[in-house]
Amino acid sequence: KLEIKLNVEQTQFMGVSIFIVAAVIVMILVLLTSRSIIQPVERVYQTIERIRRENNLSVTIEQSGNDEITVMTRDFNSLVGDFRILIAEVNSALGTINDATQHLT
Repeated sequence: KLEIKLNVEQTQFMGVSIFIVAAVIVMILVLLTSRSIIQPVERVYQTIERIRRENNLSVTIEQSGNDEITVMTRDFNSLVGDFRILIAEVNSALGTINDATQHLT
């Protein structure tokens, strides 16, 4: 009886120990995974804030990796580049209109 009780206690102790180790491993994995998602999204947010604050469309986001966030940053950089080109074209058109207006007066 004593031997069976010891075996049961050892088994319970091993079960609890395995559960605790597994819980710690899961917590570490969750922390690492959340960091790998949160940090790139934070970089995108900070870049958007910087562009807005400085009115500077030459700012881009560094791209690294091969995941959805990298695709998002590449597309964001492309969008900002398109805005930059569009603004340059509008400024050029305004210059042309300004020149034409001066010739008319």
